[in-house]
Amino acid sequence: MKKNIFGFIAAGSMSMILFGCSATGQNVQSTEKSSMEAMSETKMDGEKMDNGKDMDLSSSKAEDSEDDTDIYDNMVGSESGVVKEINQESILIEKTLENGGQKEDLILNTGASDFYIIDAKTGEIDHGLKVKDEIFAWVGSEYSLSLPPQVNAHVVLTNVANADIPQYTDGIDKVKDMGDQVILKDTERGLEWLFDNSSSVTEISTGNEIGFDNIKKGDKCLIWSEPVKLSENKNDTVKVTKMIVLK
Repeated sequence: MKKNIFGFIAAGSMSMILFGCSATGQNVQSTEKSSMEAMSETKMDGEKMDNGKDMDLSSSKAEDSEDDTDIYDNMVGSESGVVKEINQESILIEKTLENGGQKEDLILNTGASDFYIIDAKTGEIDHGLKVKDEIFAWVGSEYSLSLPPQVNAHVVLTNVANADIPQYTDGIDKVKDMGDQVILKDTERGLEWLFDNSSSVTEISTGNEIGFDNIKKGDKCLIWSEPVKLSENKNDTVKVTKMIVLK
């Protein structure tokens, strides 16, 4: 994520990753083969996947140089609120605060080429965002010192009332073929996302189901799953209902 020109700082007050979101939502219609079928017929990096063995995913973007590494680059937070103003590359919201605190404005920067507004219940692109809509956003960890503060938004979710909010990750870097199941390892979150024949993987730009060979390291993903609980144990396995790749 590119750093904002306003000189971002890590905000201690940001909402951290929300766990405990369960998976619902309709499966996106597809004209392609199911992800599991596609997986059985495709190759990863020129080699067939061996059952039970981890395969590293190729990167979707150039690796950052060591000197350009920032400890906050891979951290993810969340914000929610009501839309006050919609601009070409930003959305102004009135934040939802816990414990009845004073209302605050926040600018969500939305100019990234891979930014999408997604309906939380259908998993489809929402082109109808309007003022006074309630939204949920997965955001970066660095906030500007401006008034109102600004933060880069990874994705904005609409239709969030009574919806099961999908998890966001860009930390999937390994895949393991278990025969009738596939595991995507999310090193960044310390989770293993479990897919079976009932799971779907969709590319948001086309609306088509894709094989796991189309997923690259660093891809931004929304995942509808069974409840995810914060645990000290690494590599907890979480069953996935649906995943959308934001590309």
